[in-house]
Amino acid sequence: MTSARKAALDWLMAGAAGTEFRSWLAADPAHEAAFADVSRLWHDPAFLAALRSQKAARKRRVLRPALAMAASILVAAFLGLGALRLAGLPLRLAGLPLHLGDDYTTRIGAERSAILADGSELTLDTASAVDFGVGPSERSLTLRSGRIFIAVHHAAKPFRVHVGAIIVQDIGTEFSVDRRGGDVTVAVRQGQVSVQTPTGGESVKAGQAVSVIGGVLQPVQAIDPGITFAWLDHRLFFQDASLGDVVAELRRYQRGWIVMANPVLARIKVSGGYDLRQPAAAIDDLARLSGAAVTRVSDRLLILH
Repeated sequence: MTSARKAALDWLMAGAAGTEFRSWLAADPAHEAAFADVSRLWHDPAFLAALRSQKAARKRRVLRPALAMAASILVAAFLGLGALRLAGLPLRLAGLPLHLGDDYTTRIGAERSAILADGSELTLDTASAVDFGVGPSERSLTLRSGRIFIAVHHAAKPFRVHVGAIIVQDIGTEFSVDRRGGDVTVAVRQGQVSVQTPTGGESVKAGQAVSVIGGVLQPVQAIDPGITFAWLDHRLFFQDASLGDVVAELRRYQRGWIVMANPVLARIKVSGGYDLRQPAAAIDDLARLSGAAVTRVSDRLLILH
C-alpha cells in the first residue's frame, strides 16, 4: 500500500473532516485519488463480507480494535488491486485522455468533432480515443476507448470500425460505437451496418442497436434515437433506470471521482434528463430524487450516501 493510501485510510477512520484533512487532500491530486479508492473499497460488498467474516472468526478471542481489523483487511485488499487498475489515475484526475498516442482523443468531460481524410464526419464523446487510416481496399477506424458517432461519406471503399476482435462495417449510414472495457454497443441512426464477431454476426438497421457483452453477441434491440443519441447534444435521458447505472454514466463526464458509498442506493429507480456538461449538478438532483445525500470532499471528489 502506498503512503498516500495509508494516509487516506487513516483519514477515513478518523472521520475525514476538518481543516487539516482538507489541506492534506488539496496538497496532491494523488491524495484525492487515494481517498476515493479507499472510500469506494470501504463500502464494497466484498470488503464488508470479509469484515463480517473476520469478526465471526474472532468472536471467541480477544479482538483487536474494530478499526484496526478493518484496516488490515483494507491493506490486503489494496495489495490485490494491481498496478494496472491504478495506471490511469493521474491522467483521469487531470482530465487528460488515457490514450495519448492516438489520432483523435478527448479529455474527460469533453467532446470533439473532426472531418476524416475521406470526408466522413466523426464525433468523439468523453474520454475517447481512435486511430484512422485509409488503405488500398478499406477505410479503417480503430476505437481504443469511449464512444464515437460516425456519418460516413463516399462508398468507394468499405468503412470499417475495429473494436478488439469486433468489426463494424458501414453500409451508407450514421451510427455510434460505444466501448466500455471489453463490452461494445453499436447503434444505428440512419442506414445499416453489419457487426461481426469471431463467433457470429448481425445486421443492424436504423432505430436498432446490438451489444457484444463478454464476447457474446446479444439480440438486436429497438432503440429510441432521441435518447440513444442525446449525448451528441450533451444530454443524458433515462427512464426507470437504476441509480447505479445512471451514476456510472455520469462518472464518464466527471473529472475526478463520484463514489457511491451505500450499495442500496444503486438499486433505486430514477427517471430524468441532465446536461452532461454539469455532472455534479446532476448528482445533486439525483440525490434529491432518491433521498440520498452528497458530501463534497473536494471539487473532484463527490460521495453519494
